[in-house]
Amino acid sequence: MKFKGTITHLSQKGLGVVKNDQNNISYFVYGTWPGDVGEFEVIDKPLNNKKFAYAKLINLTHPSEHRQTPACPYLSLEENA
Repeated sequence: MKFKGTITHLSQKGLGVVKNDQNNISYFVYGTWPGDVGEFEVIDKPLNNKKFAYAKLINLTHPSEHRQTPACPYLSLEENA
């Protein structure tokens, strides 16, 4: 399942959090930053409490104004997604 959304904040483990209004579930997304707008794909079923699950960013349509290029040239979003 794919959906569009905006990363609202970071989780305690540093993953971006985006809410899918279609099913009222919040998703944890690696490699994102608050303010990122994009298209996401669900990669895991809801966790035990059925309010959270995991998704991946498949298309960044509008990057956050706080997003920066990593200092290390070997780190990229594609390699870690």
